[in-house]
Amino acid sequence: MNMHKLWMMSFAIILCSCTGHDMYYDINNQKLISCNKKKFRMLEISGKSDQVSLFWSDTVQEAPKVLNLNHIPKEYEIRTGGLKRNRPFLLMPNESYLIIKSGSGESSHRIRIWKNSKGSVCKTTHPKCGMKSFDEE
Repeated sequence: MNMHKLWMMSFAIILCSCTGHDMYYDINNQKLISCNKKKFRMLEISGKSDQVSLFWSDTVQEAPKVLNLNHIPKEYEIRTGGLKRNRPFLLMPNESYLIIKSGSGESSHRIRIWKNSKGSVCKTTHPKCGMKSFDEE
């Protein structure tokens, strides 16, 4: 195999490995955004006081690629500990949250956000696309 083909294959593998479930949080617009064509079909959100899983349940409308976590669409089924949740899920002020996007057999992608006393996200580990998954260990 010549060097050019080897280099092109290596570049393609690296490029593909970066696109999985990559996402970021846009602080200016207060939205979670997918960095590729993969929609938010399944998310896990955990803070100190609460942990939920969001599952897109609509079979007609596509899941979004941009999500306002303060106004989670009604098409999401919200679960806590595997059980459907009857009360709404709200991100509380002065708390940080770990957000995990996963599914389709690919590696999950993690980011962390911090909310201020007014309830707005004021800090994130991922302010743009192309950053490695957040690892807390």
